[in-house]
Amino acid sequence: GGDLASLKTRYDLSGTCHGSDPIEFHAVPRAGASASFQEIRFTLAPDLVSPRAATIIEGPRDRTEIQFGVIRANVPIAPATMSPGG
Repeated sequence: GGDLASLKTRYDLSGTCHGSDPIEFHAVPRAGASASFQEIRFTLAPDLVSPRAATIIEGPRDRTEIQFGVIRANVPIAPATMSPGG
């Protein structure tokens, strides 16, 4: 993690936004940077704040894709759900 200035020393950062397509950010490790992945892609939802998807590419045949559901902010959380096995 960290601020963008710090991340830019280790990763080539870019983003795409084409018309009504979702905004997508890319991070590719720079040569010599130690990383366990080849690329990370992060896509925003139409509200431009909430995450829509994340893709971690570790190799030509190894990728992890995460799809985010609806984000609910500032809602009550039952304490029992915060304990192991809850």
